[in-house]
Amino acid sequence: MVSAYSNHLNSVWPPKDANYFLVSFVERLTISYQVCSVSTTSIGHQTKDVVVSLTVLMCLIEQRAQRSQRYVVKVWMARNSMFMNDGKTQYRPIVPKSADAIVDKSVIRVGMATIMASLCVQCLGVCIDMHLDMQKQVSQTISACPFYLHNLNHISRFLPRPTKERIVNAIITPRLDYYNALLYGTSAVNIARLQRIHNASARLIMRSPRSDSTTPLLRELHWLPIVCRVDVKLLVFTYKAMHNDAPVYLCELVCPYKPTRTLRSANNNMLQVKRTRTKAGDCSFAIAAASLWNNLPTVIKTCDNLTSFKRLLKTHFCRIAY
Repeated sequence: MVSAYSNHLNSVWPPKDANYFLVSFVERLTISYQVCSVSTTSIGHQTKDVVVSLTVLMCLIEQRAQRSQRYVVKVWMARNSMFMNDGKTQYRPIVPKSADAIVDKSVIRVGMATIMASLCVQCLGVCIDMHLDMQKQVSQTISACPFYLHNLNHISRFLPRPTKERIVNAIITPRLDYYNALLYGTSAVNIARLQRIHNASARLIMRSPRSDSTTPLLRELHWLPIVCRVDVKLLVFTYKAMHNDAPVYLCELVCPYKPTRTLRSANNNMLQVKRTRTKAGDCSFAIAAASLWNNLPTVIKTCDNLTSFKRLLKTHFCRIAY
């Protein structure tokens, strides 16, 4: 039961209208309340009005909305065989480096748990830090690869080349390609760390010494460099978004280029590139996808199916890389 008192709302509504509005609004929210009669003295007369404090009412509405949202999320997760543990919830605000000291002291409440800001949060195996530089994710990706390469090196001389390719493509390559679209715009240091693992895998398959260049090996294996693999993943997402095969939140970010006047580029199947003022804005999907897509040849952009698009896309990037 909630007992609330305040001055009457004559300045906004007549007393009867204000009381009727507030009480009916509380009843629609199914909040238990207690109506109290308050005697207030005005200039020249005395009135008795039943009122509800607007401040308390807004707090009740906000609390009920939060409880309803948590309840809906928990019900949905329970129906899908999942459990929401409030105590294990993590959050990490994405902020510039100048705001690190402020964010480190911020807290939020989920249910009965108080959650402090974490240095890194993990979602579906991907580590997301506060600056989105993906350094933690790269370290986690390459942490286990040397172990597998070391063990495979002991038996590599007994295995034929096709078998070694299958083993590397089953163990090493999925780790390098997992969520690699998030690496677009990351530092060259992170790309170089992943490329070293990629080069070591190529040397293992071809049984080449460390002093030899890996460019001929990658060309012979038809392997793209890490930078090109990131671009290919983004372009595949772009192709799916343009043909409505991607999630809605990606399809909404892809806008076809429609010039206001007649131009030769109007029929080139291009995308609109929005203007940004920051480097982080250039790394967003809406900007990166449009920039990469507009640089493709028209033959690739007009492919009828995804299989042909991937085949031509790999051939195009192989010519660029090698």
